[in-house]
Amino acid sequence: PHEYALLYGSPVPGYKAPDATVPPAARDTVVLARIVSEAHAAGAVDPPGPLPPPPPSIGEDLARVRAAVDLDAPDDLVVRGLTAWAALYGTVSFELFGQFNNTLEDDRAAYFDHTMTLLGRFVGLKS
Repeated sequence: PHEYALLYGSPVPGYKAPDATVPPAARDTVVLARIVSEAHAAGAVDPPGPLPPPPPSIGEDLARVRAAVDLDAPDDLVVRGLTAWAALYGTVSFELFGQFNNTLEDDRAAYFDHTMTLLGRFVGLKS
């Protein structure tokens, strides 16, 4: 948990990570982006029903995301990927820092697996 918190915990005001540490810290994000990009290229993405389009005001942000992780995907898929990424790390954080205590007591592994399946479907990944 303490190592996870160093990477994904509360930011330290005024701290900027050394440039050399950014690529290693982003490896998992790049892998997720590659999965989404390759699934999109293979036609293996089927969005889960009609969803509202992303607001035009975040178009430049989404372009920066695509460039940062070499993602070939339309805006709506980038937003779904970002949402899944945030939910994945939120779920891991809840587990590591005890937020599921007294809530999920029986089978957290099954909960996690199911949550990841839901997030995959939200992104549009076919089973």
